Amino acid sequence: DVFSPPKGHPNSKPFHDHVLHFGWSDGKVAVRHYQVVPPLHDKSKEGDSLVEIGPRFTLTPIKLFEGLFGGETLYMSGTYVTPNTVRAERKRKRSSKTLAHVQAKEARRERVNVKGVDKMPHDPLNKADLFAE
Repeated sequence: DVFSPPKGHPNSKPFHDHVLHFGWSDGKVAVRHYQVVPPLHDKSKEGDSLVEIGPRFTLTPIKLFEGLFGGETLYMSGTYVTPNTVRAERKRKRSSKTLAHVQAKEARRERVNVKGVDKMPHDPLNKADLFAE
C-alpha cells in the first residue's frame, strides 16, 4: 500500500499483482518493478511469469540515520562530496587566479617605481601643458 495510488484516484489503473525488488549491488540500492503475468491460454498458476514494468532506478546511500530524519549516524558514504564543497573548491581556484593577477599588478607597479619611470624628466611637448588654458 506504500507505493500504490490513492483509492478511487481517476488515473489509477486496473489491479495487477506486482513485485518490487530491492537489490544491493556495488554499494547501491537497485529498485526494479515487476508485474506478475498469468499465462494467456493455460489456467494453471504454474505458468506465471514476471515482466518488468518500471520504473527502474538506482539509489546511492549517502547517510543512514537511526531515526526517521535524525539520530545516530549508522552509515556514511566516504566517497560522497557535497555540492557546497565542490562549489567552494571551484571558488577557491578562481580566487587563486585573481590573487595571481593582483600580485602581478603589484610586482609591475613596484618594478616601474624602482626603475624610476615615474621620475622621468618633464616633457615640454606634453599635451596637457601645450593645450592648457
